[in-house]
Amino acid sequence: MPGEHVIRIPLTDAAHKPDNSQGPSQVALGRIVDEVDRQHAQIEQLEEALAAEAAYQLLTGDFDALLWKQWSDRHIQLKHARTRLHRLQTEPWRRWANGFSCLAFVLVGAPLAICLRNADMWTTFGLCFGVLLVVYYPLLAYGVAQAKSGDLPPYFVWLGNTVLVFVGMWLVRRVSRY
Repeated sequence: MPGEHVIRIPLTDAAHKPDNSQGPSQVALGRIVDEVDRQHAQIEQLEEALAAEAAYQLLTGDFDALLWKQWSDRHIQLKHARTRLHRLQTEPWRRWANGFSCLAFVLVGAPLAICLRNADMWTTFGLCFGVLLVVYYPLLAYGVAQAKSGDLPPYFVWLGNTVLVFVGMWLVRRVSRY
């Protein structure tokens, strides 16, 4: 086709997000408390609307409307609102746990390197990295997933760090006895 055509696509459309709300990981740490309050208010509003609609349909005897497709849509909307709330509540714990993970890594890696002082560098690195892959990351993934789903409290994100700190303290104690 002759000529030049310019098609403008807004980034919000390109991201395929249904609304302009940010994901919890894009919200500034200082604004998370306000977002949690807003999410609580939205959940309360959705629950009140569902209760009022159900009461009206029961009062008028419109039992067929209780099986209406909009009910499942509203329940899905309520489920998404609760999921966002759990993710918002988990986010500060996750950020702080990720920041302090380096301290836990050093607490395990330094005494382990001292214990393996005669081994080559790659063996020591591989052993330290193996501990992180086998212990820390599965515990972190488990804690984050369970906290985001609301099955466990948000502080379970620190589970991997806590285990590494105990292992590190045990290694430090063992190294200090040499």
